[in-house]
Amino acid sequence: MAVEYCASPIPGERAGALSVLAIWGYKEKRHLSERVELALRGLQDPEIIVVRMAAYLLASVREYGVLDGPRSTLVQLRSFPDAEVRWAVAYGMGSCDEPRAVETLLLLMADEDDEVRNWATFGLGRLSELNNAEIRDALRARLSDSFIDVRHEAVWSLALRRDRQGLSLLADRLAQAHWVAGDEYAAEDILGVTGIPASELAKALLGVKPLS
Repeated sequence: MAVEYCASPIPGERAGALSVLAIWGYKEKRHLSERVELALRGLQDPEIIVVRMAAYLLASVREYGVLDGPRSTLVQLRSFPDAEVRWAVAYGMGSCDEPRAVETLLLLMADEDDEVRNWATFGLGRLSELNNAEIRDALRARLSDSFIDVRHEAVWSLALRRDRQGLSLLADRLAQAHWVAGDEYAAEDILGVTGIPASELAKALLGVKPLS
């Protein structure tokens, strides 16, 4: 039924069908080539609502590997004028350590759109374990981001890399009365503990030896 609606003369129905295929395809591994073909066709649609869902579908078919075969198209969309398409690119690149994916996420971390920056920072900062000076510098640049969610992601990602500034900032936040849930989770991951009060996590972080 979704395939049939991809050919609908109504843009909303075409977009809805692609969305269904993206959500269904997140865990379902059947019909991979057909879903990719429909996504690539949707990228050529004259209606932006359809293009957005096509990019999301392409990003969701993770079984292909982020940059294998037709999904390399995502990299080419990283400067697309529409922010929702760029968001799909950031989503699709997350957790991939291939150099072109990393380069794409570094670019999108400085995107003009808040949510694109947020997802790119999350994708490279927490879905990847890569740890080098270029990535840490990019994360530090996001510490002063205008969007608070991006600032949170930058702190957590730096701390998880045992970055001196990230560890210090996370410890300071946990020592205050107004910390957010992600602070606690990041500290627990770093320390390998659970169920410890925030104030104790803050003290323990001060004893973590920085790697950078």
